[in-house]
Amino acid sequence: MTCSILVFYFAERDGRAALYLVAGLLAGWAFWIKPPAIVYGLVFPLLVLADHRQGAKRLWFAGGGVRILMAHLALFRIIYGDPVYFFRSYYDYGKETYVSADSTDTSLWPYVVLLFAKIYHTGLLGWLALAGCIRGLTQRNQLEIRFVVIWGFGLLLIFSALPISLSPLKFIAKQSNYMSILTLPLALMAGWFLAQQGRTIAFLLGGAMIASGIFLAALEQQVITVVTVNCRSAAAFAEAHTDTPVFGR
Repeated sequence: MTCSILVFYFAERDGRAALYLVAGLLAGWAFWIKPPAIVYGLVFPLLVLADHRQGAKRLWFAGGGVRILMAHLALFRIIYGDPVYFFRSYYDYGKETYVSADSTDTSLWPYVVLLFAKIYHTGLLGWLALAGCIRGLTQRNQLEIRFVVIWGFGLLLIFSALPISLSPLKFIAKQSNYMSILTLPLALMAGWFLAQQGRTIAFLLGGAMIASGIFLAALEQQVITVVTVNCRSAAAFAEAHTDTPVFGR
């Protein structure tokens, strides 16, 4: 996903049809790897609308994505005899798992909360990126910054507010690890903001960001270690005590 947007940026900058094609192929490959994540593609129209330029070469991007989609449909037709088999099965799965049940968070605000309130997930990244966004919007001639702002906060909007059901009203499913999709554009905005500051402020904020990142990474590593040990112990206990119910998540 990230590679497709990066290549799309250079295609927009240079106006090269080959780069648009590569970006489209990469977007299609992202769909091939994890089809539900293709909703990130909604950010491309936002990037195009913000540019205000006409360009028939952008059709190469659509052509690249459609080519991968056709290959996907052909493969499922060969294997299952139904080119839209995945779409049917995932629709049923999503309806049962996310709409009818409450197996995961489908509310509106989790990523916003994780970025700006529960900062033990991302440290100061959210606030520094927001500061970069606000500063970038005041720089009318900074087309590169505008691209990154739309990229970062466009994805945040899509992966927060895209509805998957209107009755009951539920939004796209969320997990904290999915925030990695937002990491690069937010980090670019945060870094650009720090680069605009004086040496002292940049040193203090940058040092705080690095220190918090190292500390939070160490805590996450400890969580992984504890969960792994506990899971193995729970599995061993369950095997040794087959008459005892063992619950886990």
